Amino acid sequence: MKKDMLENFIRNHRTEFDDQIPSSDVWQSIQKDVRPVRRINWNSMLWKAAAMIVIFIGSYFFHDLVNQKSVKQTYMETEIDSEDLEKAEMLMEAEAYYTSQIDNRKQEVFRLAGSNRELVREVNMEFDDLDKALKELKQDMNDNASNEEVIEAMIQNYRIKLMILEEMLTQLKNTDNENETKEQNHGYEI
Repeated sequence: MKKDMLENFIRNHRTEFDDQIPSSDVWQSIQKDVRPVRRINWNSMLWKAAAMIVIFIGSYFFHDLVNQKSVKQTYMETEIDSEDLEKAEMLMEAEAYYTSQIDNRKQEVFRLAGSNRELVREVNMEFDDLDKALKELKQDMNDNASNEEVIEAMIQNYRIKLMILEEMLTQLKNTDNENETKEQNHGYEI
């Protein structure tokens, strides 16, 4: 009822409200304070995102291709007989397998670690040490391609990386499960 009275009052006295007109200076000062509206062009954003994805995938495959060629060249430049060639091919297959497994596990660990930068830093430090050892083993391999101990040590290096990642994954999953259990139990406590 009060609203109707106010509305009626405004309608009845409309001319009294509109009798003064502000100067043009008022509008100009208001316009100075108004920020322009930025509109997001979603089509442009989608095209940029798609281009970034294509570039990322292309660079990944290019890196993979170059890496495979360099590994093959490393093994082929040394003079090896057919038995050593078979060992080198087996090593390349093992490297490809373990590298893909390690990359998959590493991505999963980083995804589960989330904001835990300390864990990510530790993983990278461990892998830097193992990568240095692997580089030394590859140099030894170039010096003596038929040395089976070097090949076994290289494969063991990959296995260690994989074991580290799998252990971290197990711990991260256990921690997540414990956190979920605590959250569920916390909701039921009295």
